[in-house]
Amino acid sequence: MKFYQKAMAALLAVLMLGGACHGSFSLTGKYDGFIRSIGNKWVRWIVFLISFWVGGLFLLADAILFNSIEFWMGRNVIGKSDFDPNGEHRRVVQKGDETAIFIYRDFGRTLEIQIEKNGVKKQALLHRDQIGVLYNKENSAWVPYTVREESVAGGSELQIIRAGKVDHILPETEVARLEETNRKILAAIR
Repeated sequence: MKFYQKAMAALLAVLMLGGACHGSFSLTGKYDGFIRSIGNKWVRWIVFLISFWVGGLFLLADAILFNSIEFWMGRNVIGKSDFDPNGEHRRVVQKGDETAIFIYRDFGRTLEIQIEKNGVKKQALLHRDQIGVLYNKENSAWVPYTVREESVAGGSELQIIRAGKVDHILPETEVARLEETNRKILAAIR
């Protein structure tokens, strides 16, 4: 391999793996979605074998061009936007008697979550620029909650801070149970 080719391969590896930000790889995702949409696994395999180089080109175009554009412009130029002209997108998930509504505002800068079960409605709000802060709607006011991890004898615990004061403490075993529950919920949403 010539020096030029080695240098280009190294540069490409640094661009793809060394960056702290990456885009949504929309073009590659569309190719993958097309392949996965083929019902018969044997036909899917044959189509993949014939067209895998197309997926490679899409990956390269995403990694170098489209994800860079997405990073600098702040929007996806390949995929259709899920946001309306006002920058809002709603997603409703219903399971049994429970309904969750996810409302993305300002093109995803804020996320309001509304959960209703048996007529009881709970609301939470997340801001992209306030990492680790969740706002809970209480008596028509948004109250900030944060979580911090503290080391204790034999492990750690999570402390839930409400409006600057420790409101609740979760032992490590409870955290593991909640993480498993969250994984199941996220799997159901997708």
